[in-house]
Amino acid sequence: MVTRGEALISAILFLIALLMMLGAVLSVIRAQRQEQIAKVHQRLAAVAFLPQETSKPDAQLGTLTAALDLWLKRVGLNVSPNMALLMLAGVVLMGVLLWQNLGALVGIGWCVLATVVTVLVPQVRYRQKVNRLVEQIPLFIDQVVRGLVTGRNIEGAIKMATEDLREPLRSVVIRAQQNVELGVDLGDAFREAAQFYDIKELHLLALTIHSSRVYGGSPREMLESIVSMIRQRQQAQEELKALTGETRVTAWVLGLTPGVLVAYMLWQNPKYMMTMWDNSTGQAVLVVAAGLQALGALVMWRMIKSL
Repeated sequence: MVTRGEALISAILFLIALLMMLGAVLSVIRAQRQEQIAKVHQRLAAVAFLPQETSKPDAQLGTLTAALDLWLKRVGLNVSPNMALLMLAGVVLMGVLLWQNLGALVGIGWCVLATVVTVLVPQVRYRQKVNRLVEQIPLFIDQVVRGLVTGRNIEGAIKMATEDLREPLRSVVIRAQQNVELGVDLGDAFREAAQFYDIKELHLLALTIHSSRVYGGSPREMLESIVSMIRQRQQAQEELKALTGETRVTAWVLGLTPGVLVAYMLWQNPKYMMTMWDNSTGQAVLVVAAGLQALGALVMWRMIKSL
């Protein structure tokens, strides 16, 4: 006869195995994407005769600490990686204590709430900041082109365009200019900003600036081409979102329906759910169902994000 504790442990182990399988699949997909990006960067470096750097942030992501440090800086959390790992351990320990003293629902709820507050919210804010940066880049390049038309060099045109910039792009450009004052090449300064925020448009701007400084000539035509390409891509993305609006709404409805139904059942008939939770088999079913629901929501979120 399987005891209640053994059934619960089996269910938790099964859920952990599912999450590990999902993590492995996502890791393979990310590795393939990083490999494709690396090939593109190698081709661009070969075409533009850019020097190969060994201290890029992407090359330092081999360890968990370096990856965590980069993520913390991106989302604007002034916490060291060691302190972040210590806080994570504290959150897990608190979840275990709540599980033992107040029940599994309270422990799981605490872990979910802590994950949302410490990971999901900063990541969403970071993506919103990146989207605002991308939206500001075409106008910034237009101002740079106007400065070039008046006879300024690339540094003077960028300095003139910075005066009318708003946040968050203003702080990025000012930081690049400060690096130039410290002796860094202007193209390298923008490339570092592009690598930090992982913005392709800034990579193109850095490549244009570097090419103009190495080979001479005005980068006006290349900058105008970049602006045209960015605006065409933004227009295509808006059209794609409009065409897939019905699919996105359907995915949201399918993802939220099970959770809403569970909340409604708990509100109308809490004894039904509590009866299942008090039974070892029902407890295992609920844990596995919650894990599968979370997995399905994650898959649909990734599908929505790719549209």
